[in-house]
Amino acid sequence: MVTGGAECGAALAAHPGINKISFTGSTPTGKRVGTAAVQNMTRFSLELGGKNPAVMLADIDVDQAVQGALAGGLLNQGQVCAAVSRIYVHRSKYAKVVEGLADSVNAMTMGPGIDPSAQINPLVSAHHRARVEDHLARARAEGLRFLAGGARVEEPGYYVRPAVIADVPPDAAIVRDEVFGPVLALAPFDDVAEALRLANESPYGLAASLWINDLRAAMSLVPQIEVGTVWVNCHVPLDPGMPFGGYKQSGIGREFGRHAIEGFTETKSVCIAH
Repeated sequence: MVTGGAECGAALAAHPGINKISFTGSTPTGKRVGTAAVQNMTRFSLELGGKNPAVMLADIDVDQAVQGALAGGLLNQGQVCAAVSRIYVHRSKYAKVVEGLADSVNAMTMGPGIDPSAQINPLVSAHHRARVEDHLARARAEGLRFLAGGARVEEPGYYVRPAVIADVPPDAAIVRDEVFGPVLALAPFDDVAEALRLANESPYGLAASLWINDLRAAMSLVPQIEVGTVWVNCHVPLDPGMPFGGYKQSGIGREFGRHAIEGFTETKSVCIAH
């Protein structure tokens, strides 16, 4: 185990003695790792950022969907690459989902991780809190509608109260950019084709969730969502036997399962004439 910052990581990524690099982190850093690795033809896999959608159809159980969005979006204060951050809800259920999320977030307790009653803990650093606050300030400058949170809590620690932002247009920065924090952006849709377009309208493609009671319909929709993992009626559970990784700007290769082992395996073909 070698620990260090950017200088250490750059040296390892570019070193000719390294045979395989598996990197988890931001997309810009992943691109630098891949560029360094390819100079030595070092194998690499990249598990990078995400701007993960949840698509909630007309037949959802609203309470289940709200609780699932809270768990999938605010796990570790949203500091999870696969966390849900864009929520698209059929217009017939939109008002109830928005109200449920706002009420739940406004009632959440905040405190340190050692407090078992605290539902929201601090962000990882002052630097990261400032980045999250920059995203929220831009959302306010764009005139977006905050229904909950989105402000610093003046207590020891790097707290930001979780934000619920409603009626967010598809070109808003808070929809395009990875915040990596406790921010849930919601918008309604009228038909499934529109929902799929909104879900896929992102440079990222790490994960998504589909909330629906018709399993046959779910299985027809799953292949149309351009991400590496689709959860149905849940968001974020991982199984180490299930490959995990992204499409588009969310990475190259897979972690977990047989696919991960293959990334560390050299294949050799032997042909013998006899």
